[in-house]
Amino acid sequence: MGRFDDMFKHVREMQENLQDAQKKLQEVEVTGVAGVDMVFVTLNSNGVKKVTLADSLLKEEKIVIEELIAAAINDGMQRLQRATKDKYTSIATDLVKNPFKSK
Repeated sequence: MGRFDDMFKHVREMQENLQDAQKKLQEVEVTGVAGVDMVFVTLNSNGVKKVTLADSLLKEEKIVIEELIAAAINDGMQRLQRATKDKYTSIATDLVKNPFKSK
């Protein structure tokens, strides 16, 4: 019976480790930039969290502002993909090295 208890304990630990990994991936946050630091867009896996525009940008035409916001979002999405991939690789490496590591 002790072997089964150990096995179930390890399964529970792995489930907890995987849940922790998912939380860490959701915490990844990046900022996309466009227009030589005129537009900043902060986002995470849930979407855009914040948009910051330089005051000087507000003097520009609407189409220019819209294009810069879109560019900052695209930059942020690329950064988020890279950051998420890096974080996932780090988490996966830790799980492989220590699959039954307790918190």
